[in-house]
Amino acid sequence: MYTCRQCGNAFRSYNPSPMYCSRRCKGDAQAPPLDLNRLRLLYAEGHTQDEVAATLGVSQKTIWKAMRRHGIASRPAVKRDQVGDRNSYWKGDKAGYHAFHKRLDARFGRTQRCTRCGTEDPARTYEWCNLTGRYHLLTDFERMCRSCHRRYDAARRKEAMPNDAETTHSP
Repeated sequence: MYTCRQCGNAFRSYNPSPMYCSRRCKGDAQAPPLDLNRLRLLYAEGHTQDEVAATLGVSQKTIWKAMRRHGIASRPAVKRDQVGDRNSYWKGDKAGYHAFHKRLDARFGRTQRCTRCGTEDPARTYEWCNLTGRYHLLTDFERMCRSCHRRYDAARRKEAMPNDAETTHSP
């Protein structure tokens, strides 16, 4: 019979010089020393496991194992507020066409009426129409039905194109 160095329990082993009764006791003995009261306090204050690990100078995995080993219940993983510039993928004014339209939908909701023709027919498709090409300005959009949007864009393209008479050179 041998005595475990970690838990003090008596155990049998075929190993000629055993020190621990189980892998768990061996892992507990080799784990870095932690201030469990401080760990509990930091975690109860709302810090994440990563933040607690950085404060105590160990890895997150060490904190996770210590919490599991000592019966400290972990909080369910919930998504943090990642709206706008708090998101690591935020591109600001350099975002693409679809990103700007998604921002409009998120901020103002899907449009269900046309400000040009006044229709609110649920069978029609409604879109956000950019008025000047400055997509980074959320105030530079107007709610339109698809047909009004197409007409507006066509008229804008026509204004932007030079006249055929001006571009044609006679020999």
